[in-house]
Amino acid sequence: EYFDGGGMIGGNSGDDGPPPGTGLRGRQQENRLLFPKSCVNNQCGLDQKYTEGSSWKAFEVRDKVWLGSDSAIPSAEQHDQYSAPFVFGCQVLETGLFKTQYADGIMGLSMYTQTLVGTWMKHGSIPSPSFSLCLNRKGGHIALGGTTGGSPSGYDYMHLEREQQEGYQERGNGVVKSRHLAPMRFTPFAKQNVWYYTVRVTSISVGDHVLPERILQYVNDHKGTIVDSGTTDTFITHKVAKPFTLAWERITGRKYNNRLQKYTFEQFDELPVIIFELVGGVSWEITPEAYMEEETTSSGASSPKDGNNSNNNNTNESNSNNKNDDPNDESHSLRQKRWEGKRGFISRVYVDEPQGVVLGSNAMMDKEIYFDVPNKRLGVAKATCAY
Repeated sequence: EYFDGGGMIGGNSGDDGPPPGTGLRGRQQENRLLFPKSCVNNQCGLDQKYTEGSSWKAFEVRDKVWLGSDSAIPSAEQHDQYSAPFVFGCQVLETGLFKTQYADGIMGLSMYTQTLVGTWMKHGSIPSPSFSLCLNRKGGHIALGGTTGGSPSGYDYMHLEREQQEGYQERGNGVVKSRHLAPMRFTPFAKQNVWYYTVRVTSISVGDHVLPERILQYVNDHKGTIVDSGTTDTFITHKVAKPFTLAWERITGRKYNNRLQKYTFEQFDELPVIIFELVGGVSWEITPEAYMEEETTSSGASSPKDGNNSNNNNTNESNSNNKNDDPNDESHSLRQKRWEGKRGFISRVYVDEPQGVVLGSNAMMDKEIYFDVPNKRLGVAKATCAY
């Protein structure tokens, strides 16, 4: 069904860049809100351009939308009750990073009424605009209306069909549950009048090295520290680069960069955990398994920096359909699989961001992140993100 063009379907994260969820960086060249550019025969077109070169064109459509499974008929039968009419852009042209990413599209999850979560809430499909994400290297899941870690209000719709077919041992109140390895701790949203999710940092550590307190102004001012699953990698302001790299070099004995480096198992095992302490006592740990991307190309060259590399979690990763890989097998941890010789890795934590910090999906690995919108807070718990 074509949309009549009377409404707005998207928005920007603010003056500092594109909407959270795009995986793109750089100031937008177009207006901060996406309005139809022209309407012909009841079909309204729109487009978006980004300063790093990517762009897309689309026309607006309205359709019934729900989170389901790959099986069309069972999915419709089981999930239609949770559907809602939603206006979105049907893309007809993509350039730049949009052509090379694995994801088919972008599902925005900002604090904005016309996102899917807001629409489902409005139509009574979910009880709350809250949601949670639990990601691991094999995939993960999303829970709408709450958290799968025990909240009776949230339901993990992505798992409904599989749950009915196979059953789960860890369930409570009809909820497929993540296995929390530690209690969930909460931190308030740092900024209240924005659409994106920000937190306030009280300290940053690289291994046992606590970075100077003076750097905190650079990670909390302006746009602040953003939590954004749509950005694959993690970006830290360049103001933190010097103390960060010095701490890294003292621990590892090698220069810090984002180029391919070779490690023995013992060397990799000594890499530091990066820790962001947040208001409320939340200790956000980013392990080497999360921030180091293993070499996968035969040439050994590092892939270019972008927000949409091969680990993008906007959709299931390309290797998640490998039937020989058990996504719930915790033994895939690099530190649990000793190897001989050296293997290549690239650090996907960048210390060249103009302002603030973006904690991308690699920082969210092996945690359940609960976006508790009504209470204006973020919950974080170490978890095994089974699915």
